[in-house]
Amino acid sequence: WHWPIFAVTRPELDSSLTGGPLLALRLGLTFAIAELCYRFLEMPVRNGALGRLRARPVLLGTSAAALLTLVLVLVTLTRSQLADARPSLSVHSTLAASQAATNSPSTEAAAPSAPSEPSPAAPGIALDPAWPKTLTLLSDSVTLALTQSLPAALPGWRVEVLGRPALMVKQVVPEFLNARAVGSVVVVGLSYNSLFERDRKNYARWSGIWDRSAERLLSDLTACGAKKIVWITLREPSPELVTDAGRDQYERYAWFFQYVNERIRALSLRHPELGIADWQAVSNAQGLTKDLIHLNPAGVRLMTQTVTRAVLGVDPRGRATP
Repeated sequence: WHWPIFAVTRPELDSSLTGGPLLALRLGLTFAIAELCYRFLEMPVRNGALGRLRARPVLLGTSAAALLTLVLVLVTLTRSQLADARPSLSVHSTLAASQAATNSPSTEAAAPSAPSEPSPAAPGIALDPAWPKTLTLLSDSVTLALTQSLPAALPGWRVEVLGRPALMVKQVVPEFLNARAVGSVVVVGLSYNSLFERDRKNYARWSGIWDRSAERLLSDLTACGAKKIVWITLREPSPELVTDAGRDQYERYAWFFQYVNERIRALSLRHPELGIADWQAVSNAQGLTKDLIHLNPAGVRLMTQTVTRAVLGVDPRGRATP
């Protein structure tokens, strides 16, 4: 019974519970269903009910169907209760959802906290010369490309890269930090693996999930020793830049990049100390990626320059920010 229970108690999708409370709920459901099976299936069989029912196959089938129905009702009621606390979401991940989504153009309906146009890159808090020159890059498959170039661009700094392909914001702490120390500067190169639906459907709900994950990450990074945090925006390529190699990526994923950038900029408005490395502002050009998203050597150079300037507090024109 584990798999059906897990399927209706997915954290952030069916339930707001995580960690210990979610484990307790799943164990409770497992024990309840096991008890039903014991009382209404195993014990009657031990007492000879199976032999008596062999002559009455219709009754046997009816009894089995009744037990299955009872279990399904219990699971359905549980899911309904979870949905009351947090409405059920139809998308398991942006990558899985976009594969099943249509390729129709997005309609930009009104949505909360969605700026009408991108705001200037936020400088965030200034570097303090007294801080140790240590930097942690939290990375998905896109920014893993900076593993060698970023340390080379920051001589005298100790740079570590923590991440993996398809890493989500909410997975960083349990997978890579767990109260370990981070650099005095942390660069967040995530968010290509986020949860949204096309055409801003349920946008407020998805935005709330993303915002809560981002807020928790900022709080955890500060607790782990981060003094300056810089978040990299996502590339939003215009249609004329899409090549054959990137067309599939564009049709599947690019529709939600604007939504993520809106959340990053809204996050920086709530946290003026948060800096933005504005990849979106400089990357709408040909020849930067292999497949619309992942960087080629020219893209690595430009993103490295963009991140380095945000870390050191230099604007795109090479001037020190206040």
